[in-house]
Amino acid sequence: MKRYKKRDYSKLTTIDVYNLVCEGTLKVFPNNYLDKEKARKLVRHVILDKLHMSRKEICEQVNLPFLSKYKLGGVKNLFEGQAYNILSYSFSEMEIKPWELSKVHPDFWKSQDNQKMFMQWLVNKENIDTTNVEEIRKINAKLVYKYAGSKPLVFSGGLFNLIKLVTGDSIKEWELVKINKWDEQKAIEAVKWMIEEKLKWSDEEIYEKLQAKTFYENNLGGLLSKFCNHSPYTAINLAYPGKFERLKNGFCAKK
Repeated sequence: MKRYKKRDYSKLTTIDVYNLVCEGTLKVFPNNYLDKEKARKLVRHVILDKLHMSRKEICEQVNLPFLSKYKLGGVKNLFEGQAYNILSYSFSEMEIKPWELSKVHPDFWKSQDNQKMFMQWLVNKENIDTTNVEEIRKINAKLVYKYAGSKPLVFSGGLFNLIKLVTGDSIKEWELVKINKWDEQKAIEAVKWMIEEKLKWSDEEIYEKLQAKTFYENNLGGLLSKFCNHSPYTAINLAYPGKFERLKNGFCAKK
């Protein structure tokens, strides 16, 4: 019986072994042949040297089926079966982010850390000053969707929850978005914010200046109209019960 001499793959380059797989001389890579560095070299060889793909094309087109098409399906086992892990390792200089790919792992957006990472990337990309209310207002659902689809909004519980990840408590919800449903706790917080933080009014200034338009000018018109029956007294008494009783009959609905 004729014996075949076992091929010494150590004398071949990684690209040579890959070419043997592509031409069918080898059905698959030899056992335990691939490691992360060999995988990186082969992924770069196919994507950059053979296909000359741009960064944009890599993000839009490279996924696990794509890699299998070019005989690199086995690479996924070295990277937890994630295309993003493969690309991040193979093209570290490109700093590819998960949301830039055509498909993100279903569990990715469940993590608040990942949501925050995305928002930090977004504000840097759009040059948004997170300490400036007018700048932060540039972040809307359409902008989030443009870069990452709807999943960040869904898993975070809404736009303001995403924004809060990069602003903390420095900017209030009513400064940025229209609040359709007010509750008592939120209304009290909003009135106190307006009086104590935004306007910094003394008790005497409240007596002298407070009127319906004060709420509208500070993005709290919805609170006044929907939760306080257009009554500044109702709003102020909610936040400071009994403290400003002599204002009770001093307000009209709007001025």
